[in-house]
Amino acid sequence: MNKKYIKLILAFILSCSIAYLIGQKVVLPLTDKKNVQQSEQKEQRDNQQDEQIDGEVYDLIRHFPELSLTGQSTVDDNPWDSNLTTFEDEEHGTCILMVPGTAISAQYRLQGEETLSWNANIHPWMAKISDGVGLDITVKTVGTDVPGITEQIKIVPTDTYEQGSISLAEFQDTEVQITLSVNNGDNDDSSGDWLVFDQLVIQPSAD
Repeated sequence: MNKKYIKLILAFILSCSIAYLIGQKVVLPLTDKKNVQQSEQKEQRDNQQDEQIDGEVYDLIRHFPELSLTGQSTVDDNPWDSNLTTFEDEEHGTCILMVPGTAISAQYRLQGEETLSWNANIHPWMAKISDGVGLDITVKTVGTDVPGITEQIKIVPTDTYEQGSISLAEFQDTEVQITLSVNNGDNDDSSGDWLVFDQLVIQPSAD
């Protein structure tokens, strides 16, 4: 056989081998990664839809990775290295930690007459230092700029977690944006202002 043809055949085989390796090592992993991400996003949407259909509680603490965060930064004055994060508490389970200047926001489609409910307190380590925080809650229809609900709440250190709630009934069958932001209160003093939620949920209103 002509040496020229042999070289062409070998070159063709080599190029096919290289193309196969690129497909296996580069293209396939990227495709798999994209498919995994799309699958995870679909699973998150399906979970939320299932919760809404079944009338179950939508837990913002459990869905913390999906929330929009404002003011989050790394810090060195607490064991969790962040001023806006979740952490595990032996007594209260998974909790959200927020400090003045931070905010969390969630988009959620309401079905029936639902309620935003929470249990909150100043972290017990800071009970003797903090003079309390201000918690601002706004609720608006997605796509609008004017809040339909604006609540300003004062949270001070207590022996037990204080319960609170606001009705979302006026937004029935509407996709809303719920934002909770923290400030340092009336005295403009941020010392020890570690706000903790051990419960933060959207749930069907009690009959």
